[in-house]
Amino acid sequence: MTEMRHTYERDATDMKNKYFEKMNKTRFDMENKRKKLIEAIENKKNKAITDLTDMHKQKYVNIKSYYSNTTQTNFDTIKMKKDEVGDLRKKCNADGIELRNLERRNNDNAEPLKELKSKNIELEEELKKYHGERNKLHATKDAIEGIEADIRNCEWEYEVLLQQYNYLVGERNDLYEKYSDSIFEIQ
Repeated sequence: MTEMRHTYERDATDMKNKYFEKMNKTRFDMENKRKKLIEAIENKKNKAITDLTDMHKQKYVNIKSYYSNTTQTNFDTIKMKKDEVGDLRKKCNADGIELRNLERRNNDNAEPLKELKSKNIELEEELKKYHGERNKLHATKDAIEGIEADIRNCEWEYEVLLQQYNYLVGERNDLYEKYSDSIFEIQ
């Protein structure tokens, strides 16, 4: 029994040693595998970090360039707008001076304008009077023409009557002479 026990203990110890070695070997293999896997993961991680870092650096450069260009463009735009504002202020000042000159000229011309307006009103009234007088003149001319026609008729009648008168005077004188002659004869 002791021998069997020794045999079993020896077999168990052999087995234990065998499996202990196998376990150590497997542990060593697994440890190496784990280290290789960790190394591969770390290499992959480092490569990913490097790639991300490079990508972020590139993006950072792009962003920096974009914002630098944007900032420069904005500065240029601001400068251009400041120049435009300066030009507009100058133009505004020039327009203000021009406006004041025009207002002064307008004020200078306001009084003569009032005088001209009042004179214009007077002239319009005179024009109305003129048209009234002209209408009266035409009416008077028409009346004069009528009267002249009457006068011509009267002159013609006068001429006719004058001729008749002269004829009658001549006839009267003839008759008077005949009468005188007849009276002398009778006497």
